[in-house]
Amino acid sequence: MLALERFIARRVEMNYHARLVLYLRDQGVIDKAEADAVLSPAGEGGYIKSERPMLLAEIRRLCLLQVGLVTTMSILLAFLHVSRIGAPAPAVLVADEAGASTESGFLNVLVDPWADVYVDGQFVDTTPFSRPLRLSEGDHLIELKNPYFQSVARPIKMTSGTRETLRQTLQQTLPKTQQPGKK
Repeated sequence: MLALERFIARRVEMNYHARLVLYLRDQGVIDKAEADAVLSPAGEGGYIKSERPMLLAEIRRLCLLQVGLVTTMSILLAFLHVSRIGAPAPAVLVADEAGASTESGFLNVLVDPWADVYVDGQFVDTTPFSRPLRLSEGDHLIELKNPYFQSVARPIKMTSGTRETLRQTLQQTLPKTQQPGKK
C-alpha cells in the first residue's frame, strides 16, 4: 500500500491519499459510503493546493523583475554613453579626409617608440593611430608624452586643406643616479 502511495505521489499533483481512496472505490475494494467518509474534508477530487504553481509564479515574477532591471540599466547606460554628459567637446577629431571641412588640415603623428598626444593641452590619443588628426586652421602646440622618455612639445602652424607629418624619436630619460651633477 505504501509503495502504491509513493508511486502515485510522484506522478500526480493531487492528494495521493484521496487518489488511492478513489482507486480503491473504483476497484470495488471499498464502497461509496466509506470513500465519501474519507474524502469529505478534501472533496470528491481530493485535490490539494500544490505549492509548485505558486513557486513557478514567484520564479516567473522574479525573472520578469530582473529582465526589467537589466533593460532599464542598459537603456540608462546607452543614454549616458551616447549623451556624453559632462564631456567637453573635442578640439581635435581623428578623421579621414572625406570628413574634412575647408577650415581644417590634417596632421600625421609618427612617434618612436610611442607617446600620448596632447593638442593645445588636451589629450587626443596614443600613438600609433591609423587616421591623421584633423586640426583647425591656426597655431597649435603638440605635446608627446611617454613616462619612460623625455616629453617633447612642438608648435605646429596648420593651414586649411594641408596634410602635415610630425616625426619624432623620443630620447630616454636618465635614471637619477646618472643625471649630470648628481652623485
